[in-house]
Amino acid sequence: PAMVLRRAEERGSRAQAVLQAIEKTARDINQDSIDRQDQVRRAAFAPEIVEEELQALGLRSRDWLIHTCHTLVAGTGADRCLVYRAARNSGSLELQAQSDDSDSVVASVGPREGVFGVVFKTGESLLMPTIGQSQAGLSYTHSPQEVGSLVAVPILRRDRSPWGIVILDARVPEGLGERDREVAEGVTRLLLTLFEQLTDLTAYRRGSGEDKMLHDTSQAL
Repeated sequence: PAMVLRRAEERGSRAQAVLQAIEKTARDINQDSIDRQDQVRRAAFAPEIVEEELQALGLRSRDWLIHTCHTLVAGTGADRCLVYRAARNSGSLELQAQSDDSDSVVASVGPREGVFGVVFKTGESLLMPTIGQSQAGLSYTHSPQEVGSLVAVPILRRDRSPWGIVILDARVPEGLGERDREVAEGVTRLLLTLFEQLTDLTAYRRGSGEDKMLHDTSQAL
């Protein structure tokens, strides 16, 4: 009983330490948001400033995607990483970033073609450790014969609609395995969370600007 009690106390102490760290982080975030609040209010309703910020965010987002590709190649057995994003108007998947400068990559593919159709239909990642002679599903490349193994991870929004897809491929069979798929899934979840938070913050920013404009107009009236 003494050992059980001591272990329970140790677990309680660790949990308390984690809670204190979370509370400190929350206080820091709150203070940072207060410090920026006036700046956000001043800039939010100026259309030209919003446009500049959106352009800057677009450039930063592309840098994040490229960095993600290089990180996945460095941390897995992949020789190449590609990120496609679903275009809202056309419904196609457009290439957003790649880890190399290969010109064999197809810039725009259909969401129902090959491996893309499989992962979006099931909502699950796909591991093909050995491609073999069946290369019909590799619609993203003009040189499917150069692909020996593949991992495809869908990026799904909260409502399960497709945001995009991450493709990892290796030149040799068995170049990619289960561990590589797990790493890609973890990084993909983090990437989606980052973009969702960015979208939410931009929406709040727009809403704040519209609220302030309405308030100023009503005060003037």
